[in-house]
Amino acid sequence: MAVTFHESKQQGVWTLELSGIIEPHEHEEVIPALKNLLEKIEGVSLLVDMRDLVSWQPSAVWEELQFDLHFLRSFRRIAMVSDRDYQKWLATLAKRFGVAEIRYFHSSAHEQALAWLGESSDE
Repeated sequence: MAVTFHESKQQGVWTLELSGIIEPHEHEEVIPALKNLLEKIEGVSLLVDMRDLVSWQPSAVWEELQFDLHFLRSFRRIAMVSDRDYQKWLATLAKRFGVAEIRYFHSSAHEQALAWLGESSDE
């Protein structure tokens, strides 16, 4: 499976791992789990690990955008981890829409991303 979602070892941090080519059915499977989590727990931080992501099918991108517009404000912090410039640009663009506190981290800074997610918001 190209999409996995699980609780991190760090309290309050969940990880969304994207790898390979994201197909629409994979995306559709994880969205209900994310929605359910956000309904049950406040202050969730999310690590979006895209280190092994190759690409998205167009309809999966559409599903992602719909989710983002409705639910990204519900996260406390989001760390995007990748080595692709366009994903850094996406993090910058997301900030403009007033979503959760969001930062891009290069693949080599995976541990720093986790540390940032665990910090209090005023650090």
